[in-house]
Amino acid sequence: ITKAWLDTALYTALVGLSFPQLEPSVNLAAWSSIFDAAERHNRPGEFTAFIGYEWSAWGDSNREHQHRNVIYRGAGVSTQPFSALDSEDPEALWRFLAREAAEGREAIAISHNANLSAGRMFAKRSYSGETLDTGYAALRNRFEPLSEIFQIKGQSEAHPLLSRGDEFADFEVTSMSFFRRESKASLKGSYARSALLSGLWCSRETGFNPFQFGMIGSSDSHNASSPDEEDNYHGKLPMLDGTAGLRTNQATFVPNRFTPARRWGSGGLAAVWAEENTRESLFDAMQKREVYATSGPRIRVRFVGAFLNSFVDSFVGNSADGLDAEREQPYRAEVTNPAFDSGTPMGGLLRPTGESSPPSFLLSALKDPLGANLDRLQIIKGWVDAEGVTHERVFDVAGSGQRRLDPQTHRLAPIENTVDALRGRYRNTVGAKMLGTVWTDPDFDRTQTSFYYARVLEIPTPRWSTYDAVALGVTPMQPVSIQERAVTSPIW
Repeated sequence: ITKAWLDTALYTALVGLSFPQLEPSVNLAAWSSIFDAAERHNRPGEFTAFIGYEWSAWGDSNREHQHRNVIYRGAGVSTQPFSALDSEDPEALWRFLAREAAEGREAIAISHNANLSAGRMFAKRSYSGETLDTGYAALRNRFEPLSEIFQIKGQSEAHPLLSRGDEFADFEVTSMSFFRRESKASLKGSYARSALLSGLWCSRETGFNPFQFGMIGSSDSHNASSPDEEDNYHGKLPMLDGTAGLRTNQATFVPNRFTPARRWGSGGLAAVWAEENTRESLFDAMQKREVYATSGPRIRVRFVGAFLNSFVDSFVGNSADGLDAEREQPYRAEVTNPAFDSGTPMGGLLRPTGESSPPSFLLSALKDPLGANLDRLQIIKGWVDAEGVTHERVFDVAGSGQRRLDPQTHRLAPIENTVDALRGRYRNTVGAKMLGTVWTDPDFDRTQTSFYYARVLEIPTPRWSTYDAVALGVTPMQPVSIQERAVTSPIW
């Protein structure tokens, strides 16, 4: 009996069980209970509770995590959810949502935990192995406009093996499964940045882009709470990680190899730029991709783009070198600045006009009032060259303190790490409360299709595992500190 055989047998016993079709009456009762709970707690303008469910497909090998979260716009919902028991093909789900929309019941799907999909979430072929076409792209972009990039089971923004020029890609990276090794091919279809690049390549080669999606975060907690704060992390599954001892493998009978909680993060949050806190307004903003993700902090981010030179001049406090120090003007002056209303917001398509000037991007961020200061603002660019080769580059566009931008690399030196791992503390004596700038692409080529999205980094703070180690009086695991962040939806 080989170790690989044991791995497979245990995985099948734990995860790969085959469940029979649910009893319809039980299914309907559960759906009715979800509906009633959401209706009972929904308070328009104060607290929004959506009606929704998880479509939980595992793929042919029971190792390809292709889950989606389905969210309805209002109280008009299907009689019964379309689940993975009906079909594990995501196109079947999207077609179901199209039929629902035709009857006035609008809903969207949000891809969930792409990092565990074995490359299937953003594959260049359909679930059935067919070449992607315009119909596929139209269905996916209409009914799956968002992708979750932060959650407890790791991040799905970028992977260090795919983005070697991005030193911040090595953040809460979780293995694809406990028993399966990753390959570069499987990683490419599992991370959002690679998917966005694949979408650009498809657009150039075929005229359509099947991967135009916005970015959000979520908790994925199964204990009816949101454990996204590092210093108040209480786990995802109580039997696996409900205590500090279980999470750090100090008090468990399960060998470390089979304790994934050590590699899990603390989850994320979805931020939505909506006109009001109602189902309809929030849903419409999500459908337009005017959203961003955070790894837990409530960082406030604005990101818009334009081809107009006047757009640059209208920004309050813009500096000549594109690197602004912390400013003390009230943030309200920033969010009401006319420049934010004159450009294309995150999630949108910025189309060139007759002018020859490169695009400019206005980016502003405010720290979480209860959290850490900000280290820097970044813009990530992806593009396809004349030979059809995809590229990506990370630009530091604003930073705290007196650090200067390297004119060759467009990067800043690391900020001081003030974390005291033995006490589980950090000092908020470095970084900025607010950062903002206008950045113009120095390498813009009008013949290339491209995308841009923003990333905001906090200063280093203790990871949840460091807080747990302090509570238990043990040596903290690595990494002892992390840089929490916000990531916006792209502008294409």
